[in-house]
Amino acid sequence: MVHRYFAVLELMGLLSSPACNRRLKELYADLKDFESVSKALQGENVSLLDVRVWFDGLIEAQPAFAAYITPRANIVHSPDFESGCVRVLKGNGARLTASEKRALRSFLQVDRAPNNNDEEAETDSLVQRLEKRRRLKAREARYCLVGSIPATSNKVERFFSVARATLGHERNGLQLIALEMHSDYGGAYEDSCSDMSNVDDETHGKVTKNVKIDSDAVDYDESNDELKPPSDPEEDSGASSDIPIKRKDLPVV
Repeated sequence: MVHRYFAVLELMGLLSSPACNRRLKELYADLKDFESVSKALQGENVSLLDVRVWFDGLIEAQPAFAAYITPRANIVHSPDFESGCVRVLKGNGARLTASEKRALRSFLQVDRAPNNNDEEAETDSLVQRLEKRRRLKAREARYCLVGSIPATSNKVERFFSVARATLGHERNGLQLIALEMHSDYGGAYEDSCSDMSNVDDETHGKVTKNVKIDSDAVDYDESNDELKPPSDPEEDSGASSDIPIKRKDLPVV
């Protein structure tokens, strides 16, 4: 036990003070909250309403984040569109502002055409007026597919995760251009693999006409699909001693 004490005694000077340890514990708790939100943003079925709820929770915990993740922050590309989607997902589509309605105009869906007979008349009774108002409310505009819109933070968080893996301590040898290529052409490999599976089996093992061959080395005869050695310009005899070379005898490049 005493031996252990003296073995650790040399490291005692490197340890933090008790006050610093308390601050580190508080910081660790905050970082755990941030990490939970960051991982949740990378989920598959994340709506704009979910992101708004999580961001509002972070703002309550850290008011300094209000300059970056509020609905009207400077980094928000379309604040009217996002706030309108959040309002619709909450079930408050009837309380959309004029700018939010214009932003969500592409998602507008009306159940049926209005009926002129539904207009209230002075001679209608109270029950008739209430029934007409209920029918008008049933025809209220709805916005479809709003819940299927992925949040921008979803892609951003995934991109940051790739950046951390690409430019981390173990991957410092990669160039920065690899990060942009991964963002723009992330699915190029999968597409190329699917295209290769559609190649016709008859073309395997054959040399196509697109193979680059030095024109000074051989001449290509299109009529009989053969390759011949170049003819000597000094030899102008009628009998040809050229030996045709079949294309299948050439090595595949």
